[in-house]
Amino acid sequence: MKYLLSAAVIGAAIPSLAYAEVELSGDARMGVVYDGADMQFSQRLRLRFTLSGETDDGLEFGATFRAHDAEGAEQGGAFGASDDDKAGHVWISGAFGELKMGDVDSAAEEAFGNLSRIGFTGLDDPHDIPYINGDGADTLDQGPGVVYGYATDRFEVHFGVTDGSGPRDETEEVDGAERAFRRDVTYSVATAVSGDDYKVGLAYLDNGDAEGNNDAYGGSQWIAYAAFEVAGWSVKAFHSDFQDGAMGLNRSSGLSADYSFDAIELTLFARRDGLHESAGNVGGHHEFLGIGAGYDLGGDAVLRGGVMHSDTGAYEETIADLGLELDF
Repeated sequence: MKYLLSAAVIGAAIPSLAYAEVELSGDARMGVVYDGADMQFSQRLRLRFTLSGETDDGLEFGATFRAHDAEGAEQGGAFGASDDDKAGHVWISGAFGELKMGDVDSAAEEAFGNLSRIGFTGLDDPHDIPYINGDGADTLDQGPGVVYGYATDRFEVHFGVTDGSGPRDETEEVDGAERAFRRDVTYSVATAVSGDDYKVGLAYLDNGDAEGNNDAYGGSQWIAYAAFEVAGWSVKAFHSDFQDGAMGLNRSSGLSADYSFDAIELTLFARRDGLHESAGNVGGHHEFLGIGAGYDLGGDAVLRGGVMHSDTGAYEETIADLGLELDF
């Protein structure tokens, strides 16, 4: 649910501008989480600003950021911003496609998204596909990113670039503090074909050479993705191979399946990661298995819970949650 704050015609100030709007939306959650040892309360609330406009020539543009990320948005995702200072992003679109800049996803995540989430908290979010660059990737100080996408009824293609990824010995002063950067440009490309009940795609991501420092911040990645509807189930699956120890992985595969009836939704989840021995790991693998359910209460409120079991080889853990998801 979104609330329109204001709409103004400001063509007198900028002749090519037809209109501009500002919308407020948000989400919240509350419930209980079992962390493998204790039961704890969990709550979160977020407010989101969405700005949009259109030129006289039909170009659409806008920006979005969350209220608690306003400082990161003002900084534009500059080096030196903390991991919590997300930058939001700015976009413009038209017949040429869509261009976004800021705290943006990789081309692969733009095309494929992630697997279905278990529980109202995500239960440590193993449903997130491990993309090596773009928003949310486990790499350091990538800086602002750019992602471009073009789509037709059946075909889509995406290209993404960020300022850099990973550490090196050289330092630079940012906001009065010395920070270490390796500014090798990262990039990603993804393409997908879809129909009424399926989508298949392929993507490549590259973080450059780790230059003998932390291998986990360099390397590259291939991803194959498929989503389809079968016998009332909505299934998503991916397989990814990693080169040169990117993110400390050799490979990763996962699958989620959703089934809905009346106001109830069931979700099954599985993922297996193979570890890269030379990236500080001892090899082996991580496994995640989960099951979740949701009940739609109406009015953008859902009661949701789940159970997730993880096995890292060194230890096993089962966590669970139950709570309310609220959209505004």
